[in-house]
Amino acid sequence: MMDEGHQKFDVRRSMLKDDNSHSSNFEPRTSNSWPLLLSILSLGLLFSAVLLMDRPIIELVRSLQGVWIERIGDAGYVIGSGASLAIISGLFVIMGYARKNPAWRMTGLRGWAAHAVTAVLVQGLKHGIGRPRPRLHREEEFFTGPGLESGLDSFPSGHASASFAVASVVARCHPALARAAYGLAGFVSVTRVFRGSHFVSDALAGIVLGIVVGTLAATPRPEWKASIGDLLLAGTPWLVVACAIVWLVVLPSSGMLATGLLVAAGAAAWLARYCLYRA
Repeated sequence: MMDEGHQKFDVRRSMLKDDNSHSSNFEPRTSNSWPLLLSILSLGLLFSAVLLMDRPIIELVRSLQGVWIERIGDAGYVIGSGASLAIISGLFVIMGYARKNPAWRMTGLRGWAAHAVTAVLVQGLKHGIGRPRPRLHREEEFFTGPGLESGLDSFPSGHASASFAVASVVARCHPALARAAYGLAGFVSVTRVFRGSHFVSDALAGIVLGIVVGTLAATPRPEWKASIGDLLLAGTPWLVVACAIVWLVVLPSSGMLATGLLVAAGAAAWLARYCLYRA
């Protein structure tokens, strides 16, 4: 009996030792908040740069003429419309019932939920901020404040936010479809700018909002905090690269401040990844 008792004690002690060793190895990684803070800084710098990019890019868009531009813009408008996105989510629900596949059915239901939540948030922000559309924008009127007037609802882009909300649900539930979903949502967002309906900052804000809402809709609630952290770490560098490419197309001589902010945003994103992998 004594030997048996000693054996049980040794087993428990070894298990406790293993648990302590695992926790000690895990603590530095979870306690290191620098990657997350640097990603937030990068996102803030990026948005500041994009605000400076708004007017030069809109001036470029106004100089572009052609039937093909209008047709591409119209295609993005239709694909990113509320009806089209509702149909896409509905197709997942129908296929889920037809194939008796709960995963596909839940994707559609979560897509509807993300779409609905995004619509409410976007409308609140649009009419609470009151930013004039590019066609009505004047230098002294950046944000006009709360109101329900037509044309003062530019920020954020509803098409961009809704498209990325549904795309994020699809990507989280079906990783094999992630590139197609995000690619289509990205196309919608770009066309909103080149159609002259939104500034680049409107589209960027819509993208971030849509990805956050869509990811939360497709993620169990206990994992929300970790999912948002992963989003910041993985998604911010891609946003910086995309905005840098757009800026290189324009690159006005007076855009040195925006260029510097983009470089700083990229450096912060790189440091965040460096700190993450070094931890």
